[in-house]
Amino acid sequence: MRLKSLEVHGFKTFPDKTKLTFENGITSVVGPNGSGKSNISDAIRWVLGEQSPKSLRCTRMEDVVFNGTDNRKKTGYAEVTLNIDNSDRFLDFNGDEIAVTRRYYRSGESEYLINKAAVRLKDVNELFMDTGLGRDGYSMIGQGKIDSIVSSKSEDRREIFEEAAGISKYRYRKIDAERKLKNTEDNLLRLRDIVTELEGRVGPLKKQSEKAQQFLKYSEEKRGLEIAIWLLTLDKSQESIKRQDERIVIAKAQYDDAEQALEDIQTETEEIYNKNGALASQIDSIRGKISSIDGEIAEKNAKISVAENDILHNKENIFRVKNEIEQADKNADEFEKTIAEKQARMDVLDNEIVSNQKLYAEISEQLNNINIDSGKNGDILQELTAKLSQLSSQFADERVIDMTSDSSINELTSRIEALKESNDDKAAQRGDLIQMRDKYVADISAVKEEIDSLSNSIDGLTLKQDSKNRKREDRKSECDKLSLDVREHQRKITFLENLENSLEGFSKSVKQVVNASKSGKLHGIFGGRATFLPLNTIKPRELKEHGLDDCYGFIGIAAELCSCDEKFGNILSSLLGKIVIAEDLNSAAAIAKKYSYRFKVVTLDGQVVNAGGSLTGGSLARNSGILSRASEIAQLKEKTKSLIEKQKQAETQLEQLNLEYASIEAQVLGSRAELSNKQQDLVRLEAELRACENELLNLNESFECAQTEINDCLNKIEALKKSRKQARQRLTELSLKISDAEQKVNVLTGSRAELTEKREELSAKLQNIRLLIVTAQKDIDALNSEIVFAKNS
Repeated sequence: MRLKSLEVHGFKTFPDKTKLTFENGITSVVGPNGSGKSNISDAIRWVLGEQSPKSLRCTRMEDVVFNGTDNRKKTGYAEVTLNIDNSDRFLDFNGDEIAVTRRYYRSGESEYLINKAAVRLKDVNELFMDTGLGRDGYSMIGQGKIDSIVSSKSEDRREIFEEAAGISKYRYRKIDAERKLKNTEDNLLRLRDIVTELEGRVGPLKKQSEKAQQFLKYSEEKRGLEIAIWLLTLDKSQESIKRQDERIVIAKAQYDDAEQALEDIQTETEEIYNKNGALASQIDSIRGKISSIDGEIAEKNAKISVAENDILHNKENIFRVKNEIEQADKNADEFEKTIAEKQARMDVLDNEIVSNQKLYAEISEQLNNINIDSGKNGDILQELTAKLSQLSSQFADERVIDMTSDSSINELTSRIEALKESNDDKAAQRGDLIQMRDKYVADISAVKEEIDSLSNSIDGLTLKQDSKNRKREDRKSECDKLSLDVREHQRKITFLENLENSLEGFSKSVKQVVNASKSGKLHGIFGGRATFLPLNTIKPRELKEHGLDDCYGFIGIAAELCSCDEKFGNILSSLLGKIVIAEDLNSAAAIAKKYSYRFKVVTLDGQVVNAGGSLTGGSLARNSGILSRASEIAQLKEKTKSLIEKQKQAETQLEQLNLEYASIEAQVLGSRAELSNKQQDLVRLEAELRACENELLNLNESFECAQTEINDCLNKIEALKKSRKQARQRLTELSLKISDAEQKVNVLTGSRAELTEKREELSAKLQNIRLLIVTAQKDIDALNSEIVFAKNS
């Protein structure tokens, strides 16, 4: 057998897979302190089955797994493989090479393999037993090991010597066999207890057996009576059957009628079923409509929510407008005063228009009379007069257009200025609304980020809560198991104590003696099985066999080798007079065989050859029967105490886990409450954003309307300017035409110069009156526009 190589992966300071090859001769590992040299010997000891973390210089077995560094992650398991050359078959294994592997996971699970086949730790120990290479072998001498061997107790050194002598395997087998024998003895003890308990049930069971036999007897009698009753019932049933046959004939006729009625009902049922199908189809259609209506209701509810938010925002706008109205009401008096003045001015202008219209009518009538009179002079004069009148009217109209165009242009210019001023205010409001909208967008983005953060936090806490809950359930299961174990041990203790107190397993005479001792009637009694030997009835027994002294190994008769008080001589002779003492079992067997097994032969070491040839021997049973009951009770109490301690520790850990779980649950509830608040803030901000956007949209529409009106006013001003220019051109043309017509009239009728002068005077008056009327009307229109503008402002 030779050690070939050692493969280490994840063990202590070996995170990477490392292989150490051992060639022929001596292999030395040299390095500074802390470089991990001792970890190699620890790896060998560990793979061979070392179970003590302290022997591996660890506090717990998990420490053998590489725990990671700042630059390396920790590994999930540790694995060591020891390769051995077994070509000489030094090890009891059919193979030239043996690879022993041990793998330990961070979760606490462990595996042993021999040539990649899973085995038990016991198999590994038996493989290296008596080779000096096992976990307790002498082949591995670590630091301080020699001192510990020299200073250790003789029992500890004995294990090393037994390993070197090659008998440790048998010692372990002996221990294993003794452990199995002890378990068998414990089972026998329990069986004896069960048998004792069942013996007390034999009497009641006997009575129950007698009752059962009586029950069978009565059951048989009952069965005969039941058969008689059944036969009697059968006779009566025959008569009843006849009557029933008659009834069946009648019932059959009724059945036929009922069958026909049933067919009719079936037909009607099918018709009803078809109607039900049609109604079901209608119901499904109605349900579909209802579902659609429900969807519309849900949509309307959503719109209602939006409208409610708009109403809330509009209420805020109303409040703001009311403040503006209050501010405007302060200037209402001045506007009212201005309006009253303009209204008074309009009344004056209305009166002037009425007066001028009357005067215009009178002058027109006079001019008409003059024209009538002039008509008498001839058709030419009449035509010239008519043409002159028409030209004068056209002239007056063009003059009105020329004068009113300037007024309209001024009004439209004022309106443009007012609209531009209003648009400037709206632009400022639009800037404020845009800033407000951007702020809402930023706030919504921030709230969404907080919602995402809270959601992630809740998910993490939920996972942590689930993990803590699983640990809590595991700990609770452990507490329940420990509680059941404690109750089971306490039940066993109570059962054994009851057996002990009731002296189960002892004979009736012993119970009476012990009970008498407990009651104080007898003294010096310690219990146990007792045999009473009356001095006056016991007779001595003597072995009369010749030639015993000449037998090999014969020592003597037991009665002769023992001594006692003279008054107990008969007792001694009766008990030991026919027992021969021999040196060993071979001589005892020879003596018994020589004398045809007529008496008992006992050896010095306690072996017995009974009369008849049977043998009694072997090691004495320890802690068996009623004698082990007290020790078992003590062991159970000790185990129960340990289990109670473990149960208390588990309950304390469970309570701590419950507190931690409650803390995490409180954090989850708090985070969910905060998340709900953030979600409500998000809904509120989104509603305010929509209201702000709606207000901004309305403001933009108002701005565009005002701009459109400005453009319309500018177009009207251009049209008025063009109209004024055209009117002035026509006024020049009309003036020339009027002069030409007047000259012709003067040429035709010199005598009517006075009439012409009169007509010109009247025409001039008509022109002036018409101009005054148009001017007054225009002033009234301007005043109306100013009043409307003042009221709208």
